[in-house]
Amino acid sequence: MSCKRCGGNHYIVEGGAKRNCPNCVSDENKDTVLAEAEQLIQSDRQEIYGPWHVNASRIGAGWKIILKLNRQITNEEVALMMDWVKSARLIQTPDHIDSWRDKCGYSALGARGIEDDS
Repeated sequence: MSCKRCGGNHYIVEGGAKRNCPNCVSDENKDTVLAEAEQLIQSDRQEIYGPWHVNASRIGAGWKIILKLNRQITNEEVALMMDWVKSARLIQTPDHIDSWRDKCGYSALGARGIEDDS
């Protein structure tokens, strides 16, 4: 059965901006969001950006310079900070499903780093 608000495409246009359909953000797609997040971190993103631990180290090295820190930023801290970027965006548009999906992905990547260290 198709969503009455978006016609099943999961997006609506309001004020000229394309947004996720709030009617489609429901209990039914929570598992889908998690599955899609897992698919993203296992997909071609590694080919595009490199393995997470390499890319996170690169991001952390840049932030260390910008923040003038005397220590390295860990991959887990990078995951937490990227998660916060998504949280800050969700404050403005809490129905933006892509940000929720990305938050799941960053949490999984952060946890993976801890598991890899143990």
